[in-house]
Amino acid sequence: MRVRDFFLGETGPLDETLQRFGIPERLHFGLIHYIADGLVPGHFLRAVLRNDLQEAIFRGDEESLVALPCLVRWLYSEAPAPCWGSPSKVDAWIVERQRDRAKES
Repeated sequence: MRVRDFFLGETGPLDETLQRFGIPERLHFGLIHYIADGLVPGHFLRAVLRNDLQEAIFRGDEESLVALPCLVRWLYSEAPAPCWGSPSKVDAWIVERQRDRAKES
């Protein structure tokens, strides 16, 4: 699968699905570029992606914590399964996407 294919989720463009699921707009950039390009997201998003609830609650601000259930629903419904769910999946995703990005350069 090509990197640019990741700008589309299961039901549409990632930015539109993030908005539809009620994800705060300031989290969109980090999620989209993590999925598409393997850019390491901030501490809160990385904790959510790794399925580390304790760390996500510790790292999240009030707006992010209110949106946490929406974010998990979005990941489950829209994000590629190999990109989230455990630390090893997240680490592997970053390495693979960055390798793909380097090949496209």
